[in-house]
Amino acid sequence: MGEEKAEGKIAAGKGAWETVEDKFIEIFSSPKLAIFIFIILAVLSVFGTMIEQNREPSMYIAAYGDKWYGVIRGLGLTDIYHSWYFSLTLILLSVNLAVCFFRRLPPKWRLIRDKSVVMAEDAILRQKNSARLNHNMSLQHIKDSVFGLLRKKGYKVTTAETGSDVSIFAHRGAIGRIGSDITHVGLLIIFLGAILGSFMGFKGFATIFEGETKHIKEGGFELRVDKFWIEYYDDYRPKGFFSTLTVIDNGKDVLKKTIKVNDPLRYKGIWFYQSSYGQAWDRIDKARLFVYERETGKFVAEVIADFGKEIEVPNTNLKLKIIGFVADFFYDTASKEVFSKSIEHNNPAMQIEVYEKGILKTAPWVFAKYPEAFLDKSTKYFIEAAGYQAPQYTGLSITRDPGVNIVWVGSTLLTLGLFLSFFVIHKRIWVKIVDKNNKVDIYVGGNANKNKINFDKDFSNLINELNRIEK
Repeated sequence: MGEEKAEGKIAAGKGAWETVEDKFIEIFSSPKLAIFIFIILAVLSVFGTMIEQNREPSMYIAAYGDKWYGVIRGLGLTDIYHSWYFSLTLILLSVNLAVCFFRRLPPKWRLIRDKSVVMAEDAILRQKNSARLNHNMSLQHIKDSVFGLLRKKGYKVTTAETGSDVSIFAHRGAIGRIGSDITHVGLLIIFLGAILGSFMGFKGFATIFEGETKHIKEGGFELRVDKFWIEYYDDYRPKGFFSTLTVIDNGKDVLKKTIKVNDPLRYKGIWFYQSSYGQAWDRIDKARLFVYERETGKFVAEVIADFGKEIEVPNTNLKLKIIGFVADFFYDTASKEVFSKSIEHNNPAMQIEVYEKGILKTAPWVFAKYPEAFLDKSTKYFIEAAGYQAPQYTGLSITRDPGVNIVWVGSTLLTLGLFLSFFVIHKRIWVKIVDKNNKVDIYVGGNANKNKINFDKDFSNLINELNRIEK
């Protein structure tokens, strides 16, 4: 009695486990779940497109302000494709694809392997395409003719004899049935490569000025920009931009290369791509300044001032020093701070320290586009920014992705699967030849898994050729 109870508990446990397993398969093989996940990926990709990824903090602060930068960084939107929620979404989609694959492949595989040669006459006539013919010829002659005709059309042909009857089964393009499954495997491998790259790789972006050296912490070496330049067409449109880079490892120059778009530098598995360029939004090399007497408006002098260096103004006891620059001036009344609200040079301004007789009198902001905005009356002079030269930076995308080769394998399988799905049709034909006293009846039936119109035409041609069999 105790053994029966124990067996009953085991059976109940198995039943409960099977119920959970069936529920899991039902949920994770659902097309609705796949669509929902794809929508999430699409939304995340929109954010990844709208917000430039892996840029330096100063760029985000310049574009969005310090407050919004904190929000964007906190949500992981500056590196969304390596965020935990993006990786989790890919994992869920991978599970969905894997469950769909293992659920749908077995019945397809059984159908591919099913080569039932013998089929009853009425079953043949119930096929999507069917016909009944008769000839006053020998059964052997009909058999050889049908066999040769199907082989000529590229079918794999199998025959079987049952008594005085002959059964023939022909098929071609069976692998086309699993084209969608190969596509699923390709997608799954792509996602696995993306997940591997998300956890073990990295993507970054660096703006580096000519002559500067940046430490690449992921590789343990330095990268120096020796030169950056732009080539132009005759109408002054940019034709291309280039950076000469030097890799410094253990204090020694080990690799030097000039890169351009689609021609990167690679070292220790890290790729450096020429991505962009632009003018600095937080510094300048030098500026041209005009100095006037405030009361009379008399022009006093013109000076070319280097950033961060004092310069004397001729014929005066005045010294000027540029200590700050923003490309798009904005003053935050809450924090009492000045910053560039974008990286574009929409409202350039420079902060200048003004010394008279060696004493710092004032440090006003001077606007390149609005010289009349200089209202500081701490000095008897009026200073106008007549122009400036900002250094250009090269924008480098820096990436290491150990999953890239896996993604290539998945992409190849994806392409193969799509080709099989759209262009390879599984066609099956059954023929039964019945000898009836010097008169042979031929039953022909067949079907295809897709492109039925094309198969209808092929089947009709086959029947016409069978009708024209000669002795």
